[in-house]
Amino acid sequence: MEVPISETEMLDVSFLAHRFGLQYHGMMAGAVILAFGVMQLATRRILPGLLFLVVGCYVSLATSEVHALRQGLLSGDMRIGCYVYESMECRKMLDLPVGDTKSIYKAGERGRGGRPEYADWYAPLRDQLKASVGIAFPSTLPGVALLKSPISLFRLDEMKATLEAQRQELANFRASLPPAATTK
Repeated sequence: MEVPISETEMLDVSFLAHRFGLQYHGMMAGAVILAFGVMQLATRRILPGLLFLVVGCYVSLATSEVHALRQGLLSGDMRIGCYVYESMECRKMLDLPVGDTKSIYKAGERGRGGRPEYADWYAPLRDQLKASVGIAFPSTLPGVALLKSPISLFRLDEMKATLEAQRQELANFRASLPPAATTK
């Protein structure tokens, strides 16, 4: 809560790792488990009830993308704004005119698992970004941010500074575009 992130900022988040997008499904699963725990407590089954309450809280918090973003700010695998502002996907995400920007994907080509392949100009940049981050488990993986959150509490000032720098970078990018070109 020390590092507030708004709903609109969550729309402007870029990910280096695969985004699981379990936010509402995870919260609903956690709520169901919590409700089951409460029912266990109501029938005086204390130990199973407490266990379900703990697991329900964990599932709800472990799938939160806001918590993942806070951890991702520190590890570098998530950010507000774009990693490459020159891409068409970045402009679309930020709801800005695309113009003659290049896509980060090769047209019509699919790689492993049916995912689009990265364009020749973007692949080395992405590899360079991923190498600079160098983490074993991405922040988007459910539970990683929650498990790392106690350590993150000691780095709140760094998290706030990183978040403010990224907000300013995004604002500067939007301001650099011609006024008629912005749609937000």
